[in-house]
Amino acid sequence: MLVVLGDSGTGKSFFMSKCAIEIGQKTDHFLYHFVGCCPESIDPVNILQRLCSHMANHVSEDGVEGMSSMSYIQLQNLFHQLLKKLSHRDGRLVVLIDGLNQVSDNGLPTYLEWLPPTFPSNVRFIVSTTSDPATLQRLRGRRPPPNELKLLVLGQEARQNIVKTYFKQYNKMLDDEQLDLLTSSAGAGNPVWLAMACEELRVFGDYSRLTEKIDSLPASLEGLMNMLISRIIKEDETGYITQMLCLIECSQHGLQESELQMLLGDPETATPLPALLWGQVLRTLKPFLRNTAGHQNLSLLGFFHESVSKVVQKSLLGTPAVQQSYHKRLADYYQGQCANQQLVVTNLPYHLKKAGLEDRLADFSKNDPRSSQKSTADHLKATVKESS
Repeated sequence: MLVVLGDSGTGKSFFMSKCAIEIGQKTDHFLYHFVGCCPESIDPVNILQRLCSHMANHVSEDGVEGMSSMSYIQLQNLFHQLLKKLSHRDGRLVVLIDGLNQVSDNGLPTYLEWLPPTFPSNVRFIVSTTSDPATLQRLRGRRPPPNELKLLVLGQEARQNIVKTYFKQYNKMLDDEQLDLLTSSAGAGNPVWLAMACEELRVFGDYSRLTEKIDSLPASLEGLMNMLISRIIKEDETGYITQMLCLIECSQHGLQESELQMLLGDPETATPLPALLWGQVLRTLKPFLRNTAGHQNLSLLGFFHESVSKVVQKSLLGTPAVQQSYHKRLADYYQGQCANQQLVVTNLPYHLKKAGLEDRLADFSKNDPRSSQKSTADHLKATVKESS
């Protein structure tokens, strides 16, 4: 196993994407999985299903058609069996998994148990992770321990090239002193920090104070995100920026644009936020958001980086009462306004539980016909298990 290590924002996913492209050009016996690219991708069951399906095709294994109904333990056993069969075959299997620290069983005693203690000689596993203690403890506890590749911070030349290229898009540039001051910052070795710093400087209106502004940028990624988010909230003329950030953070995996428009609109009349206001909010928050594929392949808006989530959690959702108020708002929407039954099934039990509305959760499970669906029952069981 090869473990690619890097701090948050240092470019692990970019590096792993580049590796995936090059490996894919050299072999068809290759599977890549990017944890966090969609809601299902963080589930170890989903990872095992993909691994087993790919491997079964190469060992001509029959009897795996029922994988979709297999339990976690059954899939884990099947994966180990397929690895043994694969060891007797010619050719090499390469598996690349980005963001192993984001797998949803993190912190449990069985964390990463699906990874076998050793791999056949014709199997290569490449994974990336932050320095998450639970993940590294599991990986470094393997015998033999994995090889590790540490991603280094950006060099000075690379930093300057990034800054110059960024500002060139907008027909702007920093003078030599400003360029040196920005790229010499302790945070500038982190690509995400550097990109967000450039964006903050681009929209800064007072050129006479630009050098002072550069000097004031916090060196930590979370500190910089906090400065940026505090600034846009302070300048917000719509009154909806804070609400949208909190709603996204409290959602399970992100929200559709249409859902956000309804949630920010008038719940009494079920009127969405007017298009002009919505466009203004979305344009302001664009640097902090990304689109991902959710349930039914619906496009969801979420945060582009975990540092945004941390800032919103600490600065805007700092108390249980505030968090519960947003979960109640989401629960009210899914119970009373959302027309997509699958989204109700997926989200309503979760938000009722998080809002502390156990009575409404019990009433939903007993009296709402939507709760009789199998998928709803599974979510309700998971919610009960979580609370216990």
